[in-house]
Amino acid sequence: MSNIEKLLLDMKRDMDSKFSMIENSLMKMEDKITKNINTNMNEKFEKLASDMNLLKIQTENQEKRLDEIEKRSVQRNLVFFGISDENEPYLTLQGRVLKLIKESLKLNIGETEIECIRRIGKLGNKPRPLAVTFTTLGAKIRILKNKKMLDGTNIYIKPEFPQKILKVREDLKNQQKQELEKGNKAFIRYDKLIITEKNNKISNKRAPSSSPQGTQYESSEKEKRIINKKRLKSNNTITSYLQTETPSDVTTKLPIPS
Repeated sequence: MSNIEKLLLDMKRDMDSKFSMIENSLMKMEDKITKNINTNMNEKFEKLASDMNLLKIQTENQEKRLDEIEKRSVQRNLVFFGISDENEPYLTLQGRVLKLIKESLKLNIGETEIECIRRIGKLGNKPRPLAVTFTTLGAKIRILKNKKMLDGTNIYIKPEFPQKILKVREDLKNQQKQELEKGNKAFIRYDKLIITEKNNKISNKRAPSSSPQGTQYESSEKEKRIINKKRLKSNNTITSYLQTETPSDVTTKLPIPS
């Protein structure tokens, strides 16, 4: 082998060694950059997930406050069904309500105990329900105690409920019907279905699919209560988020006599 060939071979080996070093260096840099990017993305995702959870909690608390405000706004309200709708002046309508309460319910309710009266819905062929707000809760309770005195007439009285509670009560009526067909005693109390089973038998049951989402039965010695629950789920990192299947997005009407 000539000196020139030997020199060229040495140069080739030297170049190969340098290329190998450069390649290894680039791979290390790539790994480092990838790790930094993943770490940075995870940190940002954790911050975003934390902010979203905080927003969910704040939104839920706001909804609870609004629900409480709406509940209090109708706390002293009763809805009278079947009172003829003649689109009369307010004072005339108030006088008719007071007369009904006095003559049919045998109660003395004065004008000062009625805060306001309003018709619910648009004028049509049927009498619109009449929502009455009383100045005291006691007046409402006294009327509810005597409402059975209207049995046999076309007039009946129900408490007024917030829109959200009305929807829940509508959904519970189907379950109530099923329980009554089984021979169990069942009645709706605000937004819960109270069930007393035959022979006081205790059993745990899941609410049927037609029930409001998140509803389940809880059993006691004589009763099962249906209670609505909300659950919040969250992922802490983008890695766990991508590795886990993403869940699907969960997405004044007239009071209905029970």
